[in-house]
Order: sequence, then structure tokens, then C-alpha cells
Amino acid sequence: MARRRLITDEELLEHLNNYIVNFCDGRSDTVKIPEFGTYLRKNGFPKVQDYLIRRNITIRKYLNDERERGTISNRHTLSTYRTLDVDLFIKTNCSNSSMKRALSELNIYHRSICEAATILNKESNTAIEKMEEYKTKLTKLEKENLEISVDNKKLKSLNKSLTSLIKSYKTIIETYVYPEIANELLMEDMLINETQKIINSEILSEKIITAQTPIKSESKIIQGLFADLER
Repeated sequence: MARRRLITDEELLEHLNNYIVNFCDGRSDTVKIPEFGTYLRKNGFPKVQDYLIRRNITIRKYLNDERERGTISNRHTLSTYRTLDVDLFIKTNCSNSSMKRALSELNIYHRSICEAATILNKESNTAIEKMEEYKTKLTKLEKENLEISVDNKKLKSLNKSLTSLIKSYKTIIETYVYPEIANELLMEDMLINETQKIINSEILSEKIITAQTPIKSESKIIQGLFADLER
């Protein structure tokens, strides 16, 4: 014979709903198993331990479903708001217990709408602040871009001036500096007059052999040949 369960799934779920309404302000996401276990043990189930609650598939599924439901978009919560059909509400919840549960759920629903509106308002304010921040950054970047554009134009103008100046220097070097260097090299060999910068003809003539240039030799044979030519 199977041993009787300490608590059925239906009893556990009913007490969980009561606990959420009365002690968690209708928010299933704030349920803590140790505290709920204490609540059960004080309300007719002294032998139900916390691990039994954690292992209960029905309770786990219920809490998971509630948490997933709680993650629905705040915008969806606001957009799906509907006014209360009072007659249908009373007809559907005619007993005290069902009315209490329905009112608690209605209270939770309206509170979720209020919370969603608060969150969306905060998100909206944050978005506005971010937008203003981005506008400020954009204005700063546009100003920096304008300054860079002006600097770029100045650099282009400077580059053009430097190119023209370099061309002028190159012309000066090719026209005056290179010949001057050549003159300095000629002066080192004393082939150019330092003051007039012209070739020294006297020194240059000493380096040139002509028909009248006397040729001297220590050889008696060569001296004799020149003596015979002079007769």
C-alpha cells in the first residue's frame, strides 16, 4: 500500500497562490522556497520540507511560467490594457474565495501596468538624455571637421608656396651655384683669376706645348740633334 503524500499538488499550488497574494504582494518572482516552506509548516503541513517543494514538478513549472510571463515587454503590457467588464467579472467570480483571488490578480495586473509605465518613462528620459548627448557630440565633431577642412586648405596653400620656392631655389642652384662650384675647383688649380673669375692665360700657357716651346734635355745625343737642326 502506497504511503499517503504529505501534501497534494493541488494543495501545494493553492497555498502557493495564497502565499503570493498575502506575503509577496502578488509577485511570484519574489517567492523564496525556505520562506514558503516555513509558511506551509505553520499552516497545517508541519512535515513538508523545503526539498520536497523544490522537487515538485507542478510548483517548478508554475513558477517558471510566471517568471516567463513577467518578462513580457512593458510596451506589450501597456498596449494590451483593457477596461474591466464589471458584470462579467462579478458573474465569473461569485464566491468569496474566487472574488478575492480575482481582485488580487486584478490588483497585480494594474500594478504591472503602473510599473511598466514607470519603466518606459525612465527609458524615455534616458533616451532623451542620450539623444542630447549625441547631438552635442555631433556638433563638436562638425566643428572639428570644419577646423580640419580649414587647416587642410592652409596646408595645400603652404605646399603650393613651398613647391614654387623649391623650384626657384633649384633654378638658382643650376644657374649660379653649380658654375660657382666649378670656378672654385678651377681656382684651386690656379687656372682662374680669383678676382675676375677668368682663366689665367699665363699659367695655362705653361701647360700647353706649341711649335715654339723650347724642349730641354740632359741627353747629349738629343742636344746634338737639335744643334744639327739649327745649322
